[in-house]
Amino acid sequence: MRFEDIHYTRVKLCDVCDIVGGCAIDSKDMRSSGKYQVIKMGNLYNGMLDLNRNPSFINEIQQNAKNYILKYGDIVLTLTGTQGKRDYGFSAIISENKNLILNQRCALLRTNLKCYDKYLYYFLKTSLFLNQFFTSSIGGTGNQTNVSIKALNNFNICLPTKDEQIKIGDFLFLIDQRIDTQSKIIEDLESKIEWIRNEIFKKNYKSFNHSLSDYLSEYTERNVNNFYTPVAVGKYGIRKREEIYSKELAADYSKNKVIRQNTLIIGMGSTQIDIGILLIDENYCVSPAYTTYKIKNINASYLNELLIFLNPLLSKKYMIISSRQGKSVNKDELLAHKIFVHTNEIQIKIAELFHFLYAKIKKEKDILELYKKQKAYLLKNMFI
Repeated sequence: MRFEDIHYTRVKLCDVCDIVGGCAIDSKDMRSSGKYQVIKMGNLYNGMLDLNRNPSFINEIQQNAKNYILKYGDIVLTLTGTQGKRDYGFSAIISENKNLILNQRCALLRTNLKCYDKYLYYFLKTSLFLNQFFTSSIGGTGNQTNVSIKALNNFNICLPTKDEQIKIGDFLFLIDQRIDTQSKIIEDLESKIEWIRNEIFKKNYKSFNHSLSDYLSEYTERNVNNFYTPVAVGKYGIRKREEIYSKELAADYSKNKVIRQNTLIIGMGSTQIDIGILLIDENYCVSPAYTTYKIKNINASYLNELLIFLNPLLSKKYMIISSRQGKSVNKDELLAHKIFVHTNEIQIKIAELFHFLYAKIKKEKDILELYKKQKAYLLKNMFI
């Protein structure tokens, strides 16, 4: 099937599906368990249907609410978002019959014989649809914005023949399944890496032969020429600030601290101590709020894995939470913490093992990105 061979007609959304707004369910009637699970706007905010995100249930529904019970092939769509943000218009397709009922601020789309449900589901994710969605929104309460059911009925969609709809919808659905499979491969690898790390270090973590201070030497080098790119340290390691924050960053980083290969950085996160080691041969800078250390007499990659393992314990023992001064780290006691360190030979073997595991997971993530790019390309080019 070539893109140029697909012939479309333009029709209104209401011509191919029935559209109803979600059922008004008072939050005080919702429970942590019950016969019907309520699908709320928050269950769709990641662009997929997440039934485990703050699940809510009701035991009984009114007779007229039965129209809101979701069936296999139904499509749900969020109608409310935040002004200035494209955080609405998320959609999901129901893939199994369960006792699911749709709450307000969402719409239920049920296709008729003219339209294949999976085709419509993917069309809702195209810029052709979303541009209509965003230009039709109207102000709501506060900084909210909404799209009405009336406006939604009059949206235009591009409709090929039913046979072509099925081919397009099924093909994109297969890619989504492959993306899900690839994501699970990565999740499984990440779990195995954590298990391996725990198995290596847990048997010795109550044995002591050194202190952290034996391997760290604090130093400060300022980014006086404003030359180096700023990074932050957090749960996901060391990352460029421009990859984390969408807002425009400051231009002057001359007071930041320079970090080089095999530098350890310690800071205060929201729920734990942020500890990271720059393992690659690059130079960056970090906020002056971080403390920087040169690593000595220990394999840096080995120390990185040891500290990932120890971080929950270190955070519990050495985080200081004060009502007057907020959160901080007791760095003196942290550096005095007693640890067990393997011999140099074993350190090298452990570092090589994790290098292999991280290379494997990077390869799998690269494959995942290729599938996502393929899907994005098809969404852009298969619909005109």
